[in-house]
Amino acid sequence: MKKVVLTAALALTMAGTANAYMFEFGANSEITGSALTNAGLEVVANLQNLSGETFELNDVNDSYVFYFGTLGTNEYQVDPDDLVPQSLEIAIDFATPGMSTVNVLGESVGTSRGGGFWQGWEVSWNQPVQFAFENDGLLEISFSNIDLEGPFSKLPPCCNQQYIAGTIKLLRKPTQNPSPAPEPGTMLLLGAGITGLAGVTRRRN
Repeated sequence: MKKVVLTAALALTMAGTANAYMFEFGANSEITGSALTNAGLEVVANLQNLSGETFELNDVNDSYVFYFGTLGTNEYQVDPDDLVPQSLEIAIDFATPGMSTVNVLGESVGTSRGGGFWQGWEVSWNQPVQFAFENDGLLEISFSNIDLEGPFSKLPPCCNQQYIAGTIKLLRKPTQNPSPAPEPGTMLLLGAGITGLAGVTRRRN
């Protein structure tokens, strides 16, 4: 009897040792900016549907990498108007309660050197961007840049539609820990202890 009770007590003590901070993307993530609409280097965006995608972070410096979409251009050479930087802005929407939309600013610009022989295009972001979540927790988000340049044109069909990946990193845990998430091994141990305790009770009755 003592061994069974000890097993159940040990399982209850071990439960809750693993904390997982859960996050979910919302339905309104987008990219906007003059690079998509104004004259200049025409940028085309194809975004991944992030709605409902979930992830968890456990410890400081844990990170989650996600596929945001692609950016490309339909132009085949860099003209003078393409050398003027145009704005871009990524908005990442969260369905997680208590979290707001996070915005990351950037710009796109064409490059041309050596009389047009050396051409390319760049997309860069003002990052990383830090933002808070529940009870003073702190996250950081960043996105991959595009930097293509070489002899002749680095525009279509060579290098169109570049993948953009986002990275979310846990910088600081909340001051109040979330509800513990029992680990599978702990649950098995707890179940074994309770089952044994029930068996002993039946025998005594």
